[in-house]
Formats: sequence, C-alpha cells, structure tokens
Amino acid sequence: MTLIRWTLTDTVTSATYTFPINPNAMATVFNVKQLTTSGVGAGGQIVTTREVPQPFEWTFGGHSRGKSMYDSLVSWMGCKHVCTLTDHLARSFSILPVGITFTERRSAIEAWRFTYEAKALMLGQYGGGIW
Repeated sequence: MTLIRWTLTDTVTSATYTFPINPNAMATVFNVKQLTTSGVGAGGQIVTTREVPQPFEWTFGGHSRGKSMYDSLVSWMGCKHVCTLTDHLARSFSILPVGITFTERRSAIEAWRFTYEAKALMLGQYGGGIW
C-alpha cells in the first residue's frame, strides 16, 4: 500500500503544503449525530430527522523535525481562512485552522525536534477515501 501524505491546500491562493511526516494522532473527524424523533408515520414506522452537522473543534498532532517543518506548521496553522486538508486515507476535509502548540523534545542530533498539537474548526468532509 502506498503511503499517502497529509496535504493542506489554501482555498484562496491554491498553495499547498505536504507534511513530510504524517501526524500520528487525530481526533475523530465525525461530529455527534443529532437525530430527532417526531412521532409515528404511516405503517407504524418511527419518523426521525437528522440535523445538519455543526462545525466542531478538531485536533491532530505528531512530530516536527527540522526548522522548515516547524516554520511551515506555524505559518499554515496561523492561516485565517478555510483550507482543505487531505489525510492519509485520501479523505478531504474543509477546516479553519485555529492554532498550534509545540512541545520541545531535546535531541543531541536535531536542534528543531518538537511534538505538536494543532487545532482547527472542522467544517465538513468533501468525500474521497481509499475504502
């Protein structure tokens, strides 16, 4: 199976950023389903409706190695408009980056070694996927 790299695409400028190292943790990309029961319909079946999914805060994180990856993550997660994120399963999501926090990991070999947690507002899924 081919490794699919995470990619961020700026919806305004069409610029892209491909993660050199895919994140190793992420929250669920699915929001809580809101089902409402409104009674019994014809034939005795229960009538339910599903509300439109609302945007929700979503997080992902991983390892950052090197100054260029650190700087790119800071720049991209500081973006103030909607971006498209494609994950390791080739699913595309519409997100609004909120911010990123880094924790330094000391290394005698690499000066720019960090773990990070990025936060974004998940607006919805476009589709895709390898399944």
